[in-house]
Amino acid sequence: MRVDDRTFTTYRFGAGQKYPYFYPVNGPLSGVSVTTESSLPWPHHRSLFFGCDKVNGGNYWQEDYEKGQILSTGPKLGKTAKDTVEILDACEWQKPGGPIVMKDQRKLTVSVPEA
Repeated sequence: MRVDDRTFTTYRFGAGQKYPYFYPVNGPLSGVSVTTESSLPWPHHRSLFFGCDKVNGGNYWQEDYEKGQILSTGPKLGKTAKDTVEILDACEWQKPGGPIVMKDQRKLTVSVPEA
């Protein structure tokens, strides 16, 4: 999403990632990111995301990919307006090569308040 022709945030997803997340999340005045994509000592902290550590024996937040991943089936744009973008996504929670443990439907709304 862009605000005043500057990047505000990006929804990142893909098979090579632990889970979908927003990065960067930039400050509205400075344009500088207020989040990190990964940082020590917690490299599993990825900017702004939704996850859970323990679900049916998997770990969908911390640790390695073999413990579990939240895979996007491909986000779509929902409603859009001058100051609002809606992202619709369906995600599947599973360990690599294992059955789908859980599915979720996401409706993420990013809006910019009027100045």
